[in-house]
Amino acid sequence: MENKKEPLKFEKNIEETLSLVDSGFFWQGTDNYGKPKYGYKISHISGADVMFVSDAVKNILEASNTDVSMNFVLVLDSITDAEGNPKTAWKLNGKTTYEWLAENPEKEIQPNATVAEQPKPIEPVSGEKSLEQRVSELESKVKSLEDKGLPF
Repeated sequence: MENKKEPLKFEKNIEETLSLVDSGFFWQGTDNYGKPKYGYKISHISGADVMFVSDAVKNILEASNTDVSMNFVLVLDSITDAEGNPKTAWKLNGKTTYEWLAENPEKEIQPNATVAEQPKPIEPVSGEKSLEQRVSELESKVKSLEDKGLPF
């Protein structure tokens, strides 16, 4: 019976040196939240021979032109965004996807680009007042109480 190896797991701020065994992913699916996930065959010192990753890692591998058998360092790094907020970002050999894309402008990867569908306005059920009508009525009641000198 064959021993099943555990896939490589990444911990925040821990650099992992590895290489791809095949070009491209061998598996594509979704995680528990319905987000895309990809399986890559790898070589790693731990003996792990696969890693399952998000779109962000797939994009950085593509943006960096990582070749088969080329060692690289991958880390989920703690960073601070332009507004000073703490965030995490995947880095490959010390560079983010955006930095790799700046070096390889021929790539047309849109890192983690998601287009949120605009919510449709909720129409009131017939006979039901709209939100604007209800707010207007509440504002007039508050004004009436204030005019009488009563706290609302």
